[in-house]
Amino acid sequence: MVTLICVILPISSSMAALLAGTKEERRRRFGLYFDILDHNVETDDFERLIAQVMRRLR
Repeated sequence: MVTLICVILPISSSMAALLAGTKEERRRRFGLYFDILDHNVETDDFERLIAQVMRRLR
């Protein structure tokens, strides 16, 4: 089982960071994935980060 936590951090009025943290219970591993954007977060940005995380977990 994998636990996934996502956070959106505004840096300024036109910049943001997307963070995703994972915890794999079976392997006892933690993961941190992030993307720094030069624009406000949009749905496509969020979906892209989640897709990248899911590919890494397979």
